[in-house]
Amino acid sequence: MKNQLLLTTYKEYDAAFFIEEGQLAQISLEKSDQDKIGDIYIGKVKNIARNINAAFVEYKKGCMGFLPLTELRLSAILNRRDAKELKCEDEVLVQIAKEPIKTKDAALTCDIGFAGTYFVLIPKSHGIHYSKKITEQQKQELWQVLDRIMPMLFGDLAVFLDRYGLIVRTNAALAEETILFQELHDLFHTASKVLQIADKRTVYSCIYREADLFEQAVRNQYDLANTELITDDAQIAAKIQESMGLTIRLYEDKQLSLFALYGLKGQIENALSRRVWLKSGGYLIIDPTEALTVIDVNTGKAPGKKKEREAFYFQTNKEAAIEAARQLRVRNISGMILIDFINMESKADQETLLTLLKEQLRKDPIQTVFVDLTKLGLIEITRKKTAASLAEKLGRSRKETLS
Repeated sequence: MKNQLLLTTYKEYDAAFFIEEGQLAQISLEKSDQDKIGDIYIGKVKNIARNINAAFVEYKKGCMGFLPLTELRLSAILNRRDAKELKCEDEVLVQIAKEPIKTKDAALTCDIGFAGTYFVLIPKSHGIHYSKKITEQQKQELWQVLDRIMPMLFGDLAVFLDRYGLIVRTNAALAEETILFQELHDLFHTASKVLQIADKRTVYSCIYREADLFEQAVRNQYDLANTELITDDAQIAAKIQESMGLTIRLYEDKQLSLFALYGLKGQIENALSRRVWLKSGGYLIIDPTEALTVIDVNTGKAPGKKKEREAFYFQTNKEAAIEAARQLRVRNISGMILIDFINMESKADQETLLTLLKEQLRKDPIQTVFVDLTKLGLIEITRKKTAASLAEKLGRSRKETLS
């Protein structure tokens, strides 16, 4: 059974909905005119806060960004060659690493990277780094491929590794050598062009714009061969076909909308509600706070006999593990997450549950880490934050989400 990636619009957003095994697994929303992660600007340093080891950079007129000094590269200072330290009013080449969220400014970096479907090319860095989801055998096979194609592109692999860093994305393990060659070629020429014009542009210039949400959503799919691309917009279809050379199905049924066909409206509302029901009759309560998100697993009604009750708890917890991992993706919950499963006496059942949860978390394209099982029996998870949650995007307050 193929998964589906639906590319459409929702309210004022460009939208991508990923349907995995018949269920909504991920929602991406982005206003077409907003700054994107990956955009590159020439910014001006407005303040340097040594106490927090960061600089505040106005990357375009009226828009401030937060640049950790650990992300600073002195070579990114454009107005002073061979600068030894960063100063106020310096002009720096920066890339948006995280979009602005609530009262927080956009996070910036000087580690400029150019992302493709299979690679991320990082000029002025070093070495080859692989996605954590790539196996050791796949790494060896990919290294052999790179060893063949790099000399054709750069003349000498050692010279390339001294001047560039390369992140090999999970998708690369499934791609043909000719496709990998072409993408590396394109990324290299894009990077070269951008860096050549950087010191010729004025401050606040945007010298590189990341692809729109639709292209990014397609690019970030791990297994395109088993994912059907669908849109109800002819312009989106034409763009994907022209820019990416991929087949996308144009849905044109006037009687039943794409939203109605996949029940997207109801699924979005479910992803904004506090309570999520499980097949067993149990349910999750999802409570976001400023510091963390708590997911509480509840049984509803349980059988009276102990043996049956333990089996029921085990089944409910397994359903909860799968659903909780899905909700993290759908809602784009990030930061610290605590899950309070139903207590079980069986150590074997506890181990099975933890193994199942870890397997589900590995499906997440966002870095998600199983941290610990605390002494109180709570599961602690962290999930990297790069964008606002679904509730934040749609302007839902915490009070509304909890109701």
